[in-house]
Amino acid sequence: MTDERRPLLLAAACLLVFVALLVLVAVGGPVTALDHSVQDGLARHPGRPLLDLSSDVTDVLSPLVDALILAVGALGVAWRRRLLAPLVAVGLTGWAMAATVVVLKHAVSRPAPGQIAGTGGLSFPSGHTAAALVCFGALALLVSVERPGWRRPLLAGVAAITALVAAALVYAGHHWLSDTVASIALGVALLVPLHRWLTRTA
Repeated sequence: MTDERRPLLLAAACLLVFVALLVLVAVGGPVTALDHSVQDGLARHPGRPLLDLSSDVTDVLSPLVDALILAVGALGVAWRRRLLAPLVAVGLTGWAMAATVVVLKHAVSRPAPGQIAGTGGLSFPSGHTAAALVCFGALALLVSVERPGWRRPLLAGVAAITALVAAALVYAGHHWLSDTVASIALGVALLVPLHRWLTRTA
């Protein structure tokens, strides 16, 4: 397999995982059973000592904050490089993520843990997780265009932030595990073509 095809296969695999989780969540079954098992296991721990910390993480790293950080960072890079096209590409990636999340939240109408079915729950996919990955990931890719040596450390940091947000959401009972996994798959599927475009037009 050529190095050129690997990113495309990664994006395709992540998109396939996302669609599969979407279908499985919509019809119920093993994914739903796993989600309930995870939440039941967490609920059995008395006191849940990290609840306050989990809520703080999700409050600080909210989609709005993530989007503002991306906007300021991307504008700064675009201003310094005197190029508008990368800014547009990053913006379109962010908008594609946001539109996908909002449309699917309303289409699936999945109740979050602790919510009653039919009360308008909007759990799938996780907007917090998708925003953290796409916003920080897009900014990392944009910054590393001129400094390729920074790419891996920056993306490792993005992965850590995304994992922290996803874990906090599940631990605090705001989302099911599959909500966050689906959002990670969606985020990677969006970031791969952005990376290819940025590197080809650098």
